[in-house]
Amino acid sequence: MLQTILGRILYSSDSQLAQLSQGIISALRGEGATIKGSERVNTLFAIETINMLCDSNFYNDKTTLPLILQPAIRANNEKPYEINSEIINFSSVLDETFKQLIEKYQVSLSHYHSADLHSGFSLMAYAVMEERLNLIRVYFGQFGDCAVYSLLFSSLLGAPFSSKVVRDVIEAIIYSDDEQLAPLQALLPTEYDYLSLTAEHYTIMDEIYEILRRLPNYAEQYNYKHGLLATFFKQQLSFIITTIEGNEKKNENSLNWHLLQLIFTVIDAEFGGDKDYIDKGVAGYFKALPLAILKRDIAEFFYDMDSTQTFMAYAYCDEALIVLRLLINLNENQKAMEALLRLEHKISTEPHLQVISAMEEQREALSVSRAHIYSRQVDPDLNEKSVAAFDELNQLSSKYKKYSPDYYRVYAREMSSITAKLDNKKISIEQAHHAYLTVFEEFDNGFKEDSFGVRDLIVSLVLNIALTSSLPDEKEQLLLKACQFATENYTDYGEQALDKLLETKSKFVTCVLNTKNTHMDAIEEAILACIDIYKIMSEYRERLPGCFDEYYFPCVFRLFTFKPLYEEEFPQLPSEKEFAQAFLDLKENKPAVYASNLDRFKHFKAVANVGHYLKESHENFYFNKRNVDSLTLGEQVLTYSLSLEVDTVIEHIDWLIKRYDSTQRSELALLTLSAWHRITQDPVSKDDTVNETLIQALKRLIDTDFDLHPYLLEMDDLFQAVITTYMHDNQDRLAGINLGERLFWATVMTLSHFFYSATEKDIWEEIFNIAYALAYKEVSTHNR
Repeated sequence: MLQTILGRILYSSDSQLAQLSQGIISALRGEGATIKGSERVNTLFAIETINMLCDSNFYNDKTTLPLILQPAIRANNEKPYEINSEIINFSSVLDETFKQLIEKYQVSLSHYHSADLHSGFSLMAYAVMEERLNLIRVYFGQFGDCAVYSLLFSSLLGAPFSSKVVRDVIEAIIYSDDEQLAPLQALLPTEYDYLSLTAEHYTIMDEIYEILRRLPNYAEQYNYKHGLLATFFKQQLSFIITTIEGNEKKNENSLNWHLLQLIFTVIDAEFGGDKDYIDKGVAGYFKALPLAILKRDIAEFFYDMDSTQTFMAYAYCDEALIVLRLLINLNENQKAMEALLRLEHKISTEPHLQVISAMEEQREALSVSRAHIYSRQVDPDLNEKSVAAFDELNQLSSKYKKYSPDYYRVYAREMSSITAKLDNKKISIEQAHHAYLTVFEEFDNGFKEDSFGVRDLIVSLVLNIALTSSLPDEKEQLLLKACQFATENYTDYGEQALDKLLETKSKFVTCVLNTKNTHMDAIEEAILACIDIYKIMSEYRERLPGCFDEYYFPCVFRLFTFKPLYEEEFPQLPSEKEFAQAFLDLKENKPAVYASNLDRFKHFKAVANVGHYLKESHENFYFNKRNVDSLTLGEQVLTYSLSLEVDTVIEHIDWLIKRYDSTQRSELALLTLSAWHRITQDPVSKDDTVNETLIQALKRLIDTDFDLHPYLLEMDDLFQAVITTYMHDNQDRLAGINLGERLFWATVMTLSHFFYSATEKDIWEEIFNIAYALAYKEVSTHNR
């Protein structure tokens, strides 16, 4: 492969191409080869080695002849380079060239031996990258140092090398009157030279040197096209800083510490850093997260340069904990888990971090993170660890018990601990209800201020007491009270109280829809609550895509269900395709949200297959007989199918028959029954094709032992009397059914569900005729 690439740019004999290719591979493998005898090397390093060997500036300080030359004149379609014809022993010159390269960088290569680079770099690969950086410096002449330092600081700041923040950091160092930074100032280019680096220079760097190309990564951050480049550039910056003369101090007067503080100051000014963003609500969290991640990574960079500096350990630990807090507040549970594991791994291997993380403030912050992150995981084992984490947190909270403005945190954490135990089945719902009441009574009897934290806790306690109540009326009233309190908090505190408002209203809706015999006023209230939270979330999601996913998706799924039944003005919902794709994207990004809504998605997908958005239902009599709160998938399908033409329903029945599996039984059953119902009302619509499709559908259901009894439970005495009378009057006819008897009675019982209060003889006669037709069809099919 490498020989092929060389053949496309070089005029050379096959022998020379083979020697050059093998020479590059051998040099780059060095002691870094992972497989003995392997002919494979990292593509990045191979290409960069070719770039280096083709650069005429590379040979300026070499005693050997240039290996590769650029012809003085060439046509557009000719190869750009050629092997130097003056070289007699090509292999020997190539070896000598690489040897001199190693000697040139023997000082800085000592850094290679002391750094954790061996997993990706061989010694020669590191030397090649050093030379490429040097050639950038040579290429840009008087602006060479400007270009190199822009590149190195950009790798640290996670921003394009031409960005304002990179320029601001370098300028801040140049302008600083901090004596501790003077040694670094002496290495940097002059103010005039740096400010003279123009956009055109950056364009040249970007277009000519492939190693500088970048792709967007996380929000404001960027990554180099190849991860090893970021590693290399950061190690270069680390090497420069650590080898500055006099940089031996290990305290707050060290150059490293002063440089870190300066960089943090520039970043905060650039992005509007504010420590209060943790309590500013979702918009603040979104704005702060990239900033916090960047500061954490920079603090980790300086800490890794010398892990014996306690101040650096503090900085890294504090920034890492802020990142965890923001991810928790944004319900980014998967990313929070990854960040927690990263921090805990570092703590386990770093003695200084172990000491700091055990200190009171840091230990409490880490316990808070563990408790909340574990409690939100799909993995049951991780979820169960939240119980121990909350127990530890309760022990650490005793300091708030007396005369502290944060005393409410004690009760908030006791409440969360109860929830964790309930979720992991350590206690029963009755025990949890009693425990919540006890916490509320103790809290309510204590002194309290009218602060956001206190009022937010009251909402949470009332909500949890409601959710664990065994009395339906009490549950509903307490949920409404929690919604009222949450709305008042949102009015008084704005965005800070938004998450709790969405949570209370969402849980009220869930409770109403899952409670049997719910009255219509509660159902109406639930629909209005769904519409309300959808409108609020939509406004925020326009500015902050992805926020409130844990409330947004169940809300929209429900609104799709409610829409055909709601006669008042309804909000504009996303398209089916757009919404379905957004949900599927959650599987990787937010697996817990995905898992908790998967059943809703299956229902939504099944209903969407019958085109339930074509028009509103005009036959919703079915829902007048039962509670909307106990909607099953089958009931949803039936409702939506009633708004369609019979031909459309038949089309979807046929589609389901061809792709049938056990998860589609409810859809198939209710669509089939819906079609039978419409046919009995409009005999003109019957034809052989329709009958065949419906018969095949019912046969499929019966053949797979589909349990029809959920649809048959509401048979009254009248129905029983009709069946008994008909059986007595038609014994001879029934006796001839034989194999079709089971299918016959399943059909009769199911179809009767649509005529719950019907008394007209002709309707019942039609039901039996349909059943007989199906039964005889079954018998004749079997006989064939």
